[in-house]
Amino acid sequence: MDAVWNSTSIVLSFIPYVFGVALIIAFIEDSGLIIRLTFPLEKWLRRIGLPSRGLIYLIAGVGCNVPATSSTVAIPSSTDRLITALMIPYIPCMARLLVISLIAAAILPSQLTGVVMILPFVTSLIGVMVMSRLLLPLLTYIRVKLAARVPYAYELPQLIIPINRFFVKKVWHYTYEFLVRAGILIVAFSALMWVLSISGPSGLIGPEALTNPTLIRSTWFSLIGDLISPVFKPLNIPWQLSASLMYGYVFKEVILSSMAVLYGTSEEGVINVLHSALQLPSALALITFITFYSPCIATLVTETRIVGVRLTVINTIAQLLLALALSYIVYAIALLVV
Repeated sequence: MDAVWNSTSIVLSFIPYVFGVALIIAFIEDSGLIIRLTFPLEKWLRRIGLPSRGLIYLIAGVGCNVPATSSTVAIPSSTDRLITALMIPYIPCMARLLVISLIAAAILPSQLTGVVMILPFVTSLIGVMVMSRLLLPLLTYIRVKLAARVPYAYELPQLIIPINRFFVKKVWHYTYEFLVRAGILIVAFSALMWVLSISGPSGLIGPEALTNPTLIRSTWFSLIGDLISPVFKPLNIPWQLSASLMYGYVFKEVILSSMAVLYGTSEEGVINVLHSALQLPSALALITFITFYSPCIATLVTETRIVGVRLTVINTIAQLLLALALSYIVYAIALLVV
């Protein structure tokens, strides 16, 4: 019952994000603002393979990837909708930025923290530009059927205030789609992660493993963490930190609490732990990885509904490989500079 309740509370915690972003996107779409805001950038965005209309959804992804991805159903062209939905997970949401800011505060001098907080946006922008440029040839190669891209409207619509029943129904539809379709799978995945964290090869350990760093070493979660730790070992990132990233698939903020459990400290004490566990090159590599690695399960489920399972899996693997490659590059450069 605890697993179901905890999982359900995670879904419910998304509702303010989903509703707020859905409200903004629906207003921009129905008021005519979406065309007026993106029209000047049409030619430039098309050159890098990104639909101009998709820019609004990418910006909304900074607030939360889930409603931004869900709202792409309003894009008329199926090809533009597919490209936009696949690019949104490359945008760091507020939850990722929270984790990144904590790592930066733990390792860097205060005068450099602000600079580092700009880097996720710069690097993600570059990542979106590169990946969107490569996406159409890749989709053609793996034989995805692509519809003709809809020409952009060259007549600017009249601006209106779309406060009517159709507007209300659209906002409700975006929110309802998340709750019903994504919510069930989020609850199931979160419950699975909870079970892996309180049981191991010896059987059930109990919920106390979630607060005891000694007990959690005997769980399936810890064993899986040991399997992925060699990937991060060359970056001098301890297994506790790499294992915590798995919890990020449930909800990115959970990374912080899982770090606290694995190190046997409070969430407030995580900064001190990070300061002693990471050197600057490792911290920069970890920040880079968190910026690009796969989004939470809520985004993945929503993405699956928009683009299908196969493309979601391919995109997730591509994100992981990109995150690892950039982490190693950043680490190597930092070793030379620092």
